[in-house]
Amino acid sequence: NRLAMLIIPLTGKISWRNPPVITICIILINCMVFFFFQSGEKEIFYGAKQFYFESELAEIEIQRYIEYAKPKTKDNPNFKEHKELDEETLVRYQIQMDKDYGFLKRLRNDEIITSKDPVYAKWKRLRNIYEDKLSKVVFIKYGFRPAYKSLTASFTYMFLHGSFGHLLG
Repeated sequence: NRLAMLIIPLTGKISWRNPPVITICIILINCMVFFFFQSGEKEIFYGAKQFYFESELAEIEIQRYIEYAKPKTKDNPNFKEHKELDEETLVRYQIQMDKDYGFLKRLRNDEIITSKDPVYAKWKRLRNIYEDKLSKVVFIKYGFRPAYKSLTASFTYMFLHGSFGHLLG
């Protein structure tokens, strides 16, 4: 019963003689992770995204994503053909593509862009650079992402926070 009170103080008052030790330790771990491991990661993340859109990777992948998603979206009035893509539309498609785990799995397994494709070598090189840049982002590497199930991430994501306000809350 005393162990349960250390984790969840169900009864009794919190005092200096009876502090919630485990709760305080979890708060300190969260603060250390946020201030030491996660500091500066937004810049790294935005740098990776900037590389994605400034290299030809966005045009290559998003064009393929549109072809892949076209049968699902042909009745959708918001669906645009590749010729109509402006910067805002490219970003919207990239966000949508990042959430399409089936597409991403097929893309990474070279099923969308195959070795017979003329842009394969260029795409593979750019994709590897992009993945390397993303792997340096703490919330990508250790955060909970349903498409990338990991025993480690199922524990580490609890200590990650998106902003100081999130940590404070």
